[in-house]
Amino acid sequence: MKAFVAELADLLRGVADGTPPPTDSELTVVLPPDERSVGVLAFPGQHIIVADVSAEWVRSWLPADDLGAPLGPPFLTLLSAVTGREIGTIDAVLVARAHGRRRGLELAEVTDSDHPRIARARRHRADVRAWSCPGGLLVLGRGVAGRWEAAVEVEPALRGFGLGRGLFGAALGLLPEGESVWTQVAPGNAASLRALLAAGYHPIGAEALLEPRETDDGEPIEWFGSYLPAEDWQDDEPEPAEAPTSEPVSAQAAAEPPLAGPPPTEPPLAEPVPAEPPPAEPVPAQAASVPVEEVPFEPVTFRLPPIETPPKPRPVTADRGPIDTPGAPSSTEELAAAEAEAAAELDADEDTELAERDEPLS
Repeated sequence: MKAFVAELADLLRGVADGTPPPTDSELTVVLPPDERSVGVLAFPGQHIIVADVSAEWVRSWLPADDLGAPLGPPFLTLLSAVTGREIGTIDAVLVARAHGRRRGLELAEVTDSDHPRIARARRHRADVRAWSCPGGLLVLGRGVAGRWEAAVEVEPALRGFGLGRGLFGAALGLLPEGESVWTQVAPGNAASLRALLAAGYHPIGAEALLEPRETDDGEPIEWFGSYLPAEDWQDDEPEPAEAPTSEPVSAQAAAEPPLAGPPPTEPPLAEPVPAEPPPAEPVPAQAASVPVEEVPFEPVTFRLPPIETPPKPRPVTADRGPIDTPGAPSSTEELAAAEAEAAAELDADEDTELAERDEPLS
């Protein structure tokens, strides 16, 4: 369904009171009441799409079985393209009830300041007011659909001492009794989450707001707002092509067998022709056998020179005199004669051996 502009505030009021939104479905598409309220709000069992788009377009881009798809990057990217905006932070949303009694911290209202936290609040909220204390700052303003939203900042040197919890608690005393005070915090900011829980706030949902682009290329893609994705296009099977129509054939002609004739023959497949081997090189004719002339064997004789044997040393005594050996020559002449006789006998033996060896073969 697509609700009216005024219904967004009623939806948020019912969420803060703990009553389910008065809708008949888990997805509601609402026109944004102002430029600060464009985005996706997620609560238990309910998603609210705040944008100038049709419910049909929203449902066509969301899987039916994915409850987290409205806050998923794919759908947020599509929604930012249609609206010409950019995706902000996906924050956890907490709410508490104001009691209207000032207690705790002594706060001084800041009327003129260029503090970055105050400047940021003025870009996203209306009726911004700020209070300060030593080391801390509290900002209140009207945000999505005119709801009161609180934000605090604590100096790094004073963090961890409960100052953040005191500032969030002080916000409940600055507004009239019964007014809902909303806060947004990044899920990873555990310190702020602990401070909010300690101050009496309770988590109620999550949201992603689409902020105006700071550059000039933020024009919405108008044609995309009416473009619907193809449904089940992956499951569609291509239709078979229709056979070409021919002239009608009577039942009798269909029943009669075809005329006898030679059955159509398919041309025989050509057998593969083996590749011819390359021609061999011509082998020259073997030359005619020529009779080999026999050469007679002639033995070659040669004479080896005699082997000279060095004389054996003679034993000597301690006074270097000759030792008398029985049967040995006693004088130099006898020794020379014995050596000549031995050499003659050796030459005779060698001549005999060579003569026997040099005889020609029979």
